[in-house]
Amino acid sequence: MRRRTRRDESRLVASALDYWKANDDEYAAYSADFVLRPDAENPDLVVSFTETVRCSGHTEAVAGCAPVLNETYRPQPPETVQIETGHNDRSTLLTLEHEFGHVLGIRHCQRPLDIMGSRCPGGVSVDRPDATDRPLAWRSANLTVYVDSSGVSHPVDEQVGHALTYYERGADGTVPEELSFTRVERRSAADVVVRFGDSECGPDSPSCFSYRGRDVDGDGAVEYFVGSTVTLSPELDREAVGWHVGYGLGYLLGAEGRSELPPPFLDAGYADRRSDWWR
Repeated sequence: MRRRTRRDESRLVASALDYWKANDDEYAAYSADFVLRPDAENPDLVVSFTETVRCSGHTEAVAGCAPVLNETYRPQPPETVQIETGHNDRSTLLTLEHEFGHVLGIRHCQRPLDIMGSRCPGGVSVDRPDATDRPLAWRSANLTVYVDSSGVSHPVDEQVGHALTYYERGADGTVPEELSFTRVERRSAADVVVRFGDSECGPDSPSCFSYRGRDVDGDGAVEYFVGSTVTLSPELDREAVGWHVGYGLGYLLGAEGRSELPPPFLDAGYADRRSDWWR
């Protein structure tokens, strides 16, 4: 596991530009020589991070907006790419990649579908594997984790670490070998947030999980995850924290049902959940 700090929106923009520098020949309507200059005086394109995105032609809320620059559109510099704030880094990067795809003349539901697919009406010609049908339910095998322990008085890092290390070791062959985790100190940088609270889980559940994902082929099922949360009850015994984090991670990594979870989470009783189950 590694640790990373500090959000840098310029870094996310640079990553999106790097993606298109490597792929514009295959997908884009034209090639563009993007140069990122945060303090440019006369830019051709401005990336604006804003709380509310206003996009002509859209009545529903959207996470980003950009003009589709192709042979039928005459640019009027500076053109603007709007990106909604409040999302984690992975979701923001995906939105940046999607909007720069528009800048390069690519419309919704054109290739590459993992970037430009957006609940395509009528589906697409090639069905994409759902998140639960993939070896890993994410586009990357390195996932970032943020732990918010403000809701408990006892330390939880060691227990959370047991769960992460168990999966990094392969979780008894149930996850890809290349899976790794990086601990981060900002919630916005996290793919997985571990937190303590009662509101989501209900009074009788010691833990629960949730995720956000993208349906790129319009079949009603998520093709990959872009953010997730494991919520634990503040009353949960410290010795059981790791097991419950691991249980939630099993689903957040792609298990479709309990039978697909790693062995420690199949038939664990009270004592099992408080044992050294990760060994």
